[in-house]
Amino acid sequence: MITYKPLLITAFSRPDYMKVLLDKLANKSFSKFYFAIDTPRNGFVEQEKLQKEVLVLIEDFCRHHKNSLILKHSENQGCKIAMQKAITWFFEQEEMGMILEDDCIPGESFFDFASEMLDRYQDDDKAMHVSGSNFQLGRKRGKHSYYASKVPHIWGWATWRRAWQKYESYIDPTNLPEIKQHLNNDLMFEYHEKVFKKTNDGEINTWDYQWFYTIWKYRGTCITPNKNLITNIGFGIDATHTTDPNNSLAALQIEALKKPINHPTKLVFNETADHFYLRNHLVRKDTLLKKVVRKTRSILKP
Repeated sequence: MITYKPLLITAFSRPDYMKVLLDKLANKSFSKFYFAIDTPRNGFVEQEKLQKEVLVLIEDFCRHHKNSLILKHSENQGCKIAMQKAITWFFEQEEMGMILEDDCIPGESFFDFASEMLDRYQDDDKAMHVSGSNFQLGRKRGKHSYYASKVPHIWGWATWRRAWQKYESYIDPTNLPEIKQHLNNDLMFEYHEKVFKKTNDGEINTWDYQWFYTIWKYRGTCITPNKNLITNIGFGIDATHTTDPNNSLAALQIEALKKPINHPTKLVFNETADHFYLRNHLVRKDTLLKKVVRKTRSILKP
């Protein structure tokens, strides 16, 4: 049996999702399992009840997988701080590893792909993120098993301690001109400039836009599979961010990546793929960008 790289799973109060995820992992071997669980705010009785169910599932799983550690916060941290602390805790103990939130369900290929990428690019400082998701809706980018993107997808992903140590929780506006130059895409920059400000102001309680910022500040590369290896089952009214069940990315079909993995000789950003992601997923969220796109449609190629 293959033993995969260490795996961090983050959870809160969704036992139905946790059961699906743990069932996927039951017969697989990992060098170590890590579980990080936030605590509900005081007085949220229903959340407390559901979290106890999550803990029962995790503790039962750990009894059968002795190489497991659990981090449970004593007080509610919220999405932003809980995730930052969980990932930092993970990389205080591991040089590299994979990360799954409880609603991100992996296909069989994800663990093989992520583990191989972690080994292959561990000494490449420009490689900062390995995505499990592919949002190209069936379009293959290049002739290899994966391509280089500027965009990190965080529904099932992997990275290295050396990359996470660069993580910055504050998005410094003075660095944005250099990030705009790196992105070389005004629409992509305009969208993220707005969400960066909302994140700094606390209007968006999240950790991942800061990871985008960090990767772009250091001009890092995101390795993206040419098949979608993850499905997110967490879209709905009880979600923190993915609240629209009709979103084009909700419950994407999981695909298999052919073996052996076909590697490119060099990681070169695939601008076409990033344009497609912008047009088909980010623009739909933003009314102002929609107006701009109608005027500049020719610059956005499929």
